[in-house]
Amino acid sequence: MSTLLTGLASGNQPKPEVLAQVGYILRTTAVYGNGKFGIHDFKPLEKTIDFGQSFSAQMCAVYLLRQFSLDLVDFLAKNRGGETAVGLHPKLQRYLGVGNATGLGMAPYLINHPCIVDQWLSTREQALATVLEGKIETNKFATLKQYLERAVKHLQQVVTINERQQQKNQTAVSELEELLKSVELTASTLCIWRELLKHYQYMSYEAQEVLIACLMALYPEKVDAFESLMNADETMEVPLGKKVGDIIRILEARYQWAIHTDFTDSNNAYWFWYRSENKEEPRLGVRGVEEGVEKELPLDIGRQARNLYLAMKQADESQKLSEFVLKHPKYRGIIRRVWNMGNKPMGDIQMNVLHKDALPMNLLRCKLSIFGATKFDPRSDRWVRITLFQGAPLFEEAHEAEWLFPLLPTEAEIQQGDEI
Repeated sequence: MSTLLTGLASGNQPKPEVLAQVGYILRTTAVYGNGKFGIHDFKPLEKTIDFGQSFSAQMCAVYLLRQFSLDLVDFLAKNRGGETAVGLHPKLQRYLGVGNATGLGMAPYLINHPCIVDQWLSTREQALATVLEGKIETNKFATLKQYLERAVKHLQQVVTINERQQQKNQTAVSELEELLKSVELTASTLCIWRELLKHYQYMSYEAQEVLIACLMALYPEKVDAFESLMNADETMEVPLGKKVGDIIRILEARYQWAIHTDFTDSNNAYWFWYRSENKEEPRLGVRGVEEGVEKELPLDIGRQARNLYLAMKQADESQKLSEFVLKHPKYRGIIRRVWNMGNKPMGDIQMNVLHKDALPMNLLRCKLSIFGATKFDPRSDRWVRITLFQGAPLFEEAHEAEWLFPLLPTEAEIQQGDEI
């Protein structure tokens, strides 16, 4: 920030490529809505018009902080340079967002709030399905190709120290460049957008998700209709009259990833999760090597599901569930979870978070993508740096223009003047 201030105070705009190294001025720590550390809980807000949607208050605060950071830079530059100072160019302002560093703390949230995760992802899939079932419209191709071209440039401009992510970005760029050459001709032989997506399913997940994002952006009138469906009822109850066999059938249908995992294998139970004493933040420890396993957090949903399955296979399938719980009360929580998540569209996260090679990073990215995060930059296997509201309209220019895949302005664009 000091370099940026010095330049603006001297009357010089910063080099765009310098801003691209980070992409923000201020960085948030956590975006909570759980009452932790005195923060207001979401419950009192869920009936309000303005902040009734999941995380709407937090994201509003982040957007306000973004504008504050831009105003702060201009204010400080003016005070330092006086008449010589210049304000940050609007195109550069728009390119900058708010940074966020997310670590292991988010993974337990996703595991502990499975109904919310299911609601977010199933709603997204419903929105996507609505788009994919529509007929391919030739008049949409110019816009689609424009979005894809922006995606290619955006990925090329992303700066990350993570070699794995660098490779993913490079692969996606190559695949999307090939897609651009063939997409219009390919689509001319197809009927609906789902067929187009299926045709390109050989591409990497990174490239496929870019194509999905572009297709959804073509139809905001269809997708936006789902924005009011993101809240979830987290109540977990089992109806009266259910029997052991009812739970067994759900486990065999929806939890095969868990019941067929051998947790006596040390690799499948390598990690244990605990909460640090000082910061009350989740941490990972190596089982049998590090201390604290007696304080392990119950995030082992896969192991709990398998233990429940093994216990129920020893019982009579016609036995009432209430009778089983009376004899085995320790399974009450996982029974409620299995019944409720097993009857939801997406269900539980199918990941053994205790496995030696488990990457919490994948869970972090999942949630951050719902928030519209860009510049995905893993700093290790345990935390990631991203940018929020990058490319979003500024306060004085609220408009409907597309800001999917924010692009770094060129020096020529900066020198053309301050037109938005």
